[in-house]
Amino acid sequence: MIDSKSSKIIFAWLIIGIIGIFVLNLLFGGSTSGSAIIPALVIFAVVGAIGEEMFFLSMQSITWEILHFSKKLKSIKFIKEIISILFIVGLFTFFHTVVYVGHLAALAFVTGLRVITSIQFQFTRRQSISILTHLINNALAISGVLATFGGIFIV
Repeated sequence: MIDSKSSKIIFAWLIIGIIGIFVLNLLFGGSTSGSAIIPALVIFAVVGAIGEEMFFLSMQSITWEILHFSKKLKSIKFIKEIISILFIVGLFTFFHTVVYVGHLAALAFVTGLRVITSIQFQFTRRQSISILTHLINNALAISGVLATFGGIFIV
């Protein structure tokens, strides 16, 4: 399970990310062009990615721990791993449907990345790979290297 110190760190990153996104929208009107590109890269690509990954990976760990102590699934480790991964991918997709309303290609792309990073985390327990993947995706999306879908960046 997640200890008290870890939960406080996760909460702090989420709050920093929310406040950062609010300040960015307040200062630049949600624009990610011109003078807003550097704050957007810092807030979305770095703070947002770390906070989001810490949240979802922590939820995956909690799901795994709950399933690990389930008496009905005691001897089926592979099934518990699959359930844990599917739960987090489902939660992630549900969370991101708000961002990608009407943009199924973008939603499919980020869901695919979540499947890959969830599988990686389930077997290695390394958060750094998931965070790095998320950072790279967000940085590329904001800098315009990845395609935009109807004006909404893949973040």
